[in-house]
Amino acid sequence: MYMKFSIVVPVYNAEPFLDSCIQSVESQLSSDWELILIDDGSSDNSGKMLDDYAMKDPRIHVIHQENCGQFYARQKGVSLSTGDYIVFLDSDDALEPECLKVIQRAVCDHDPDIVLYTGRIFKDGADAGRSVGDIASAELELSAHWLKKQLISSHRFNSLYLKAFRREVFNGDTTDYSCFYGTHCGEDKAQLLYPVTNAKKIWYLPDRLYQYHQRTDSTMHQCRPDTISRMMAREMFTLLYQFMQTWGMTEPADLEEVAVYYLKNYLSVYYNCRKCCTAKERQILRQYPWNKEIDKTAMRYFFSSRLTVKERAKLLAALARA
Repeated sequence: MYMKFSIVVPVYNAEPFLDSCIQSVESQLSSDWELILIDDGSSDNSGKMLDDYAMKDPRIHVIHQENCGQFYARQKGVSLSTGDYIVFLDSDDALEPECLKVIQRAVCDHDPDIVLYTGRIFKDGADAGRSVGDIASAELELSAHWLKKQLISSHRFNSLYLKAFRREVFNGDTTDYSCFYGTHCGEDKAQLLYPVTNAKKIWYLPDRLYQYHQRTDSTMHQCRPDTISRMMAREMFTLLYQFMQTWGMTEPADLEEVAVYYLKNYLSVYYNCRKCCTAKERQILRQYPWNKEIDKTAMRYFFSSRLTVKERAKLLAALARA
C-alpha cells in the first residue's frame, strides 16, 4: 500500500540543531515523504541552511515568513501538506530511522485517524535513559473519548509530536486561533483539539520513534513577566472549555477536572519560576500579580478531592506571597 507522509517542522533560529533534525528525516527507512520546513523569520543562518537542503532534495520544501510563532508556522505547514498522514517534528528534535516505516505498518493494519507513539528523552544532548509518551507495553486501540479526558485533565498528551494524523482530520477548521500566534505555551494543545474532535480511531504504538531534546538554556525557563504570562496558558484553557462544550463534556465532574488541571498548572508555573529564577529575577517574581492572574472560577474547586492537602497548602502559600 502506497502511503506518503508530510513532515512539518517550524524553524526559528535553530541553526545548531537543523543538521541533526533534517538528516533524521533523510535517513528514514521509508522514502515516501515530503519535508515542509517553515522558516519563521529566523535571524540566524537557519534560512540559508534550509534552502541548501531543499536544493539537494526535491522532497524538501522551504517556506520563509515573518515571525508569527510555532502555531502559525504549523498551520501553514498543514495547509501545504499533500501526504496521507502528517507528522510534526520540532526543529531541535529528531526522528528514529524506523519512525515512518513503523507508523506505515500500523496504518496499513488498523487504518487509524491518529497514531500515538513514544520517544526517548535527551538532556542537553545526552540520552537521559527515560521515555516520553508511554501508555502501555503493547499496541492497543484508544478511544477518542479517552484522549479527550486526558486533554482536559493534564499536560501529558499535549504535544503534536509523538503523533501522526490522517490529513483529513484538519479539514474544515474555522476556529479563530489568532490569540496563539507568537505565543509559546498551550499552542500545542490548542492545535490538537480540532483533529481530536474529528478522530474516530486512535492507535497506540509503544515503539520509541522520536528523540525529544530538553535544554536547560530554554527561554521558557527564564523568569520574565511575558514568559510567566504565557506559561499560565489562559487562552488555551478558554479554548479547551469551548471544545469541551462541542464534545458534550460539561458534566460537573468534567468541569471539576479541567478546573483542577488549571490550578495545578498555576502551581507548577509558580514553583518552577521560584526554583529556576536568578537573583535578579526574584524581584520580578515578587512583583508579578499572581493574585490577579488566577482564575476565580477555578478557585471554586479549591476543596476538590482531586487536589491533595499538600497542593492546597502550596496554593495558599503562593497566593499569600503574591
